[in-house]
Amino acid sequence: MQHAINLVLSLIAGLLGLIIAGIGAIEHVLRDALIPMGIGREGQNAVMLVVAIALIVGAIRLFGGIFAILISVVLVLLVLHILLPHLGTAAG
Repeated sequence: MQHAINLVLSLIAGLLGLIIAGIGAIEHVLRDALIPMGIGREGQNAVMLVVAIALIVGAIRLFGGIFAILISVVLVLLVLHILLPHLGTAAG
């Protein structure tokens, strides 16, 4: 049971890591595009803040259902683990 819980939690962590890596890559490309335009550091920060918020909202809309399902699976597995603590072990 603990293996299944760990597997689902690692899926959630992997998905979050993928989203964060994507946001970081987009930020890097966007900063490289803003520098030649002559936009100062404060202007870049303002643009990056707006883009970051849009990316976070987009990620939640895109992956929100997957997160809800994975979190629900973790909660069901935890309930089963509490109710059936010796599942998968030899009766002793």
